Amino acid sequence: MKHLLHHIRKFLFASDFIVWKWLLKIFWKPSPHKPEYFIQRYLGNLDEVYFIQIGANDGLVRDPLIHFITLNKHWKGILLEPLPDVFSKELKPLHHKRQHIHLLNAAIGKDSGNAVIYRIAFSKKRWATGLTSFKKETLLSKIEDGYVERCAHKYGDKLPEDVSRWIAEEYIQTVTFDQLLDEYKLPQLNLLQIDAEGFDGEVIRMFPFHRLKPHIISFEHEHMKMEEKLECFEMLKEQKYILTILERDAIARLAERFS
Repeated sequence: MKHLLHHIRKFLFASDFIVWKWLLKIFWKPSPHKPEYFIQRYLGNLDEVYFIQIGANDGLVRDPLIHFITLNKHWKGILLEPLPDVFSKELKPLHHKRQHIHLLNAAIGKDSGNAVIYRIAFSKKRWATGLTSFKKETLLSKIEDGYVERCAHKYGDKLPEDVSRWIAEEYIQTVTFDQLLDEYKLPQLNLLQIDAEGFDGEVIRMFPFHRLKPHIISFEHEHMKMEEKLECFEMLKEQKYILTILERDAIARLAERFS
């Protein structure tokens, strides 16, 4: 039943049905404990929103932008997902009809080219692809605390007896922020949305703030080490951002744009 409901939900969010959009507008209310609440609060009334999303995954499950993209054609953005299978089978079918959305099968890097990323080896289900990271220690920590084993049992995935076979390396394409800004020529960047499983701080440090400052930066701090987390927060404060810290995520808003 859950599998069927997921496919129905995927079909609806990929559609342009007026009734579906009408229902979303009436019944969707973002939780004040989620990034969506703050994105709606600060960007919800703008005539145009330009955004970049790093680590889009399937674009649907626990995605903070899917409602905004579905309801608003004036939300124009670039979605990056590095895993080729997730990109081609999940993200691309979801958004391929939307002319205002650009999809890239790549990750953000310091240089353009190729890089190694780490993923769960024995499953391609959403719970597993969502753990993919440039940081192998992020996956190792999820193995050590039992999270991977619990998810495998919950979703019916067989665990290899050899734990060393639980993680696989995969080569993926990388692009730089400068390349994105040069190619797509965004007039401004209202939102930088990041979900990079512990790599969020590095992604923020790669951004060319001297060139363009995102009005809102939404990112996940849950998998960052405390030292990395504090360094990231301090760097954003130096860039004149005001921080709102949630349980798993953080919202940085540019002080000159939002009091």
